Amino acid sequence: MSEAKFVLAYDGPAVADGDMEVADLAPALLHLGQLLDAAAKVVDGKDSKVSLKVTSTAEGSFEIWFSLLMDGASAGWQWWKTDDVQAAAALIGLLGFTGLGGGFGLVKFIQFLRGRTPKDARKTEEGFVEVILDENVSIKIPIAVYHLAMDPKVRASLEGVVAEPLDKPGIETVRFGRKGNGIVVSEDEAYSFRAPLELEDNLFVNRYRRAFSIVSLSFKDGQKWRLNDGHGPKYVTMSDGEFVDRVDRNEIRFAKGDILICDVIERSSRGAKGLKAEYEIVKVIEHQPA
Repeated sequence: MSEAKFVLAYDGPAVADGDMEVADLAPALLHLGQLLDAAAKVVDGKDSKVSLKVTSTAEGSFEIWFSLLMDGASAGWQWWKTDDVQAAAALIGLLGFTGLGGGFGLVKFIQFLRGRTPKDARKTEEGFVEVILDENVSIKIPIAVYHLAMDPKVRASLEGVVAEPLDKPGIETVRFGRKGNGIVVSEDEAYSFRAPLELEDNLFVNRYRRAFSIVSLSFKDGQKWRLNDGHGPKYVTMSDGEFVDRVDRNEIRFAKGDILICDVIERSSRGAKGLKAEYEIVKVIEHQPA
């Protein structure tokens, strides 16, 4: 049995007095327990067992100290364990709750992805992979962190710990670790922590929030808008009917340099020439005139 402690804190006007609604906290704690259980099974095997205990709280935000107890670990990931590193401490490090995990745990990796889908992952030295987003962007992370990020149960549980509380009014940040040196996730990053929608039949479906500049627009049914997300122009299907109706009523007008903040669904299919992506805007969050 090994044990390690970590901090989870929610901050914002709704919790500034040190109180938090039970209806908001209880689901997050249940998801946290499910996250640690799923992560332990990914990293240490199906026989791994975890126990999570609350130890204390602090005022100024809703901060909770947790004790993670871990038992039943297999030898499947011995490369990241050493005699002086306990399995529990290593697990929360790989999750990114303490800043360990090869310096780049799961939370930081998801912040880095910003909802983007990795195109490939190539093993480098022992225990590490290079994750490739496009021809210009890649990053080297522990292979266990990559497996955690690709596991549906881990991602669904992490969504409940991070994204769902940040959707609540008055909660602005989630912090893993001590105040001042922990990893902070802001409400603007919440969408990145939504679990990928699906992965089946060579179709990768992901959702994220992104800013677009306008290249050209089409107001004919079925024709796509041409937008630029900073990585080049893309043809995008505009499915936000309410926004299109406002455009049709001349309530919204566009000019060069306008920015659209949008919720996007990206569907990437694998073909003979590699991945082909299609983009759909399901919701325009904000129109920022130039």
